[in-house]
Amino acid sequence: MENAGNWVMPNPIPKSSWVALRCLLAIRPHDRQALAKAFVAFMKRPYFSRVWVMQELHLAPEISLCCGMDIHSFDYLLAVSMLVDFWANASDYRDSLTGIVTFVANIASWQSWYSRREESCLSLQDDLHDVLPQRGCLTLASGFRGRRRLAEVLEAMQSFQCTDARDRLFGVLALVDWGGGEPAIPNYEMNNYQVAVEVLRLYLNNPETQPLLKMAVKWPRPLWELFNVSVEREAVREAIRERYGSHKIPGTIHTTYDLTDHLRIGTVEAYSSRREISLLNMPTRPPHIGGHLRDTWYGVKLLDIADREMTNSRNRPSYYLCCKKSHLKGSLDSMHLLVEITDQDGCLFAYAPEDTRPNDWLMISQAGSLSDVDPEMAIVRSTNNVHGIYHLIGHVFKDRKYAKLIFSMLHWDYFESNWSAEDLFLFDWTYMSRPAGALPRLKSDWHSKIVSTRGDSSFFYGPIMHIQDDFAMLKP
Repeated sequence: MENAGNWVMPNPIPKSSWVALRCLLAIRPHDRQALAKAFVAFMKRPYFSRVWVMQELHLAPEISLCCGMDIHSFDYLLAVSMLVDFWANASDYRDSLTGIVTFVANIASWQSWYSRREESCLSLQDDLHDVLPQRGCLTLASGFRGRRRLAEVLEAMQSFQCTDARDRLFGVLALVDWGGGEPAIPNYEMNNYQVAVEVLRLYLNNPETQPLLKMAVKWPRPLWELFNVSVEREAVREAIRERYGSHKIPGTIHTTYDLTDHLRIGTVEAYSSRREISLLNMPTRPPHIGGHLRDTWYGVKLLDIADREMTNSRNRPSYYLCCKKSHLKGSLDSMHLLVEITDQDGCLFAYAPEDTRPNDWLMISQAGSLSDVDPEMAIVRSTNNVHGIYHLIGHVFKDRKYAKLIFSMLHWDYFESNWSAEDLFLFDWTYMSRPAGALPRLKSDWHSKIVSTRGDSSFFYGPIMHIQDDFAMLKP
């Protein structure tokens, strides 16, 4: 797990006390190893790998654990877990001891018998690592650190098993700190896809539930695996049919699909300077518009292809992008048009939906712009000049052959998003379903996935102009 360190048991005994030192010295290495191995074997039982167990342990007023003929309290198991942790990380504890305890520990460390005991404990670390999720189960169930934010609990659920993937949400609701927001309500009439979208909705609407890291455009990706939602599952297809009231995907929606997305090639190294922004000529946002500050996008306005011929234009920037209609090269469906986005030299930069026109904006996600050779991109169009509102036209497919470092040369403005959960979920669907190689030749391939939003459900607002360039030099 990415944040596995947050799930280990708290320090078992105050490090500045004599009790900690006695625990280290009083038990012989042989007995110590035997107890530790017994504890690890006990924690590897399937019971401690089930989703529902954490909530059961957390809510139970009294807990008794049976092992053979022995019956012990939950506190007993916690104590053993903490003691084994102390043995396995003895040197870490010794380094943080203070005062006379530090002096005594250092004297002991000079003795050969102490070194042998310490070395025997180091072998426990690998065994403890194997049961780290299970020990995290004890941590959360014990309530030592209170309830956790939803994203943190769901990340832990990746290491726990359940028959129904929906239980990864509905089976841990009592463990979640919902802040000031409304908690999720169990509803098993929802399929896995709908549950994943519901989690994303909670993230977008309640900051207390959001992941601590990553931008909003990256939030859907872990939910696909967590709730066992496949891009080809019937649940997604049914959502498309319900979304558009038809079995046929609208012809104005464009993207590409291929199963080799994981074969993307190329590496981008970037160095980003500290960001400074100011509001310049930014219309007042209406009170009902709540954007997601964790999802910033860079935007650049597209010029008309004819502007490239205006060699004497004083207002034309040195570096820019423009668009023109184009037949998909080699297409068996010659009536199908795409829009080519080219740079100031006429080099192909990307393909865009056929409805793309000059004065639309090309958006690049800040989350991937400086770290991904193929960042999330979209075309948006102003629909409300008074409030600076822009709606999504469609997804943009970058030409893999374009190798110029143009990002740092363009004049970018800042935009922020206001996603609906399903729009963002399907937008991520199209991005991770794109091919790793060349553009597909058939119109049917280009139309095979959803890309744009339904109606006016999602939008961007801006521009919020920057005064310091965020795009440092990019190296291929």
